[in-house]
Amino acid sequence: MEEILLHVEDMLVAEVGIVSCIEFDLPAQSRDLAADVSTIGVISGVAVITSLEKELSVYVESLVATVQLPCLRCDKIADVLLEGVKTGERQFFMRIPSELLSEDFPEVFRINRSEATIDIGEMLRQEILLALPSQYQCSGVHVDGQEDVDDGHNPFAGLKEMLG
Repeated sequence: MEEILLHVEDMLVAEVGIVSCIEFDLPAQSRDLAADVSTIGVISGVAVITSLEKELSVYVESLVATVQLPCLRCDKIADVLLEGVKTGERQFFMRIPSELLSEDFPEVFRINRSEATIDIGEMLRQEILLALPSQYQCSGVHVDGQEDVDDGHNPFAGLKEMLG
């Protein structure tokens, strides 16, 4: 996912514990998140930023995005709307602590102090992927002729019939 920069100049000089909210609406465009998974349309939400001693704590609430996913059974591409997602919290560092400079921590988020920005693009990509259903099946008749039935997301629905 491309860079999504938020300007945080006021938060870099704020006292510890100060909270700021930044609303964002990213323009409608296709953004690849992973193999066969992309967003379409606007991505919007509210970034909640808390000032800490040498870092910023950031999460996004009210995240809204439409994601295109292939159906598990027929590979038809379907649009899945994610609404009201609250992301996990991430720490954005002014100076990366030495214990995080290892292969054990490949994803370390940095504050660009010279431009007073943070890039939440990778954070949003990860969180949108985590919010998606683990397996998606569209509704309708598939290539095998079997129609999907709303089974209440019970993984054992239909097991009795299959076992005969």
